[in-house]
Amino acid sequence: MDITLKNLGLIQEANFTVGDLTVICGRNNTGKTYITYATYGFLDYWHSGWPEVSPIPGFDMHPLETYARRLLHVACMEYSSNWISKIFVGGKNKFKNSTFYLDDDIYETPTVKSKNVKTLPKVFIASAERTGAALFQREVDFTRSRLIDILKETNVNPQQLLGHFTAEYPLPVKHNIDFIRDLPNIVNKQSIFTQEHPEVLQAFDDIAGGEYAINTAGGISYSPSNQPELNLSLAESSSTVRSLVEIGFYLRHLAQKGDLLMVDEPELNLHPENQRKIARLFAMLVNHGIRVFITTHSDYIIKEFNTLLLLNKSDERLQALAQREGYQPTELLKPEQLNVYMTTVDERVTDKISYTLIPAKITSDSGIELTSFNDTIEDMNRLQDEIVWG
Repeated sequence: MDITLKNLGLIQEANFTVGDLTVICGRNNTGKTYITYATYGFLDYWHSGWPEVSPIPGFDMHPLETYARRLLHVACMEYSSNWISKIFVGGKNKFKNSTFYLDDDIYETPTVKSKNVKTLPKVFIASAERTGAALFQREVDFTRSRLIDILKETNVNPQQLLGHFTAEYPLPVKHNIDFIRDLPNIVNKQSIFTQEHPEVLQAFDDIAGGEYAINTAGGISYSPSNQPELNLSLAESSSTVRSLVEIGFYLRHLAQKGDLLMVDEPELNLHPENQRKIARLFAMLVNHGIRVFITTHSDYIIKEFNTLLLLNKSDERLQALAQREGYQPTELLKPEQLNVYMTTVDERVTDKISYTLIPAKITSDSGIELTSFNDTIEDMNRLQDEIVWG
């Protein structure tokens, strides 16, 4: 999927391709979340708000290919004009000049958006606010419900009053809250990994340090691997446990081949060892047919992706090294599977500070060439060497 964004937050214009594994890096406040949320918003809009087209028996495929592209073009225009502002917090005027364009082959047979067609991927997002969504969803719902009950005992219209206190959250955050709320129903489903690839779930449980479940009250409980008889609430669990809740339930109950999993800052609350492990987990997902899109500040994740690229060679020494270090073939990556971008100042814009994306060079010999982290690390090393050695 080739995507072009214009006039979105601090992004003047950015072009990028969503591949099997897409990584957006960059400094704080340079537009990474805008890019992520806008992409998520369009895919969600396509699947939930855009009409399906039924197959037409005997219809020539070639005109339908043209129609499919036209359908996607119109969807992008409609999304840019009327929907993109709903993805973010803020009025429509802030996004009146914003445009989102996606180019992709959404046809494969003479049907569009049907079960037999190559369509845009279904998307799931774990936002950077996922920890709060997991921890406070039930409390927020209870407080709101209790307030309505109290207001019903007065002469005040509860809906009218609550209308003045509606909190605004970006759409991905709202969907994270909705996901937590609907978990008692979601756990009745099985993902592709539950059915066919349990080793993926085992790799996730190793990062989480235990397993999640829904208790009889509909709340989330967590059992550490070293004390499986112990059932902890999220409030009693670590920040790492809370940050991984949504990813864990998605992988166990919803994930299907062809999906796109988007994770904003997967390193959130993770020790460097687990940051390396989650990079390996993402590679496993990619090799099992799940696309992954992340934003990250983690040098550990990037370097682990590098390792997965460099180990993937028909070299006896490297194969022995991979086996010695416990790397599985399903964790290794090819350069063509990976797209890495870095936000940088857009020098084409002179009247204000704007940002764009530049792609990182990726090869099987040198891995990912990315200066965003290396410059900072080298600067720290230089300073510490001078402090110690003079």
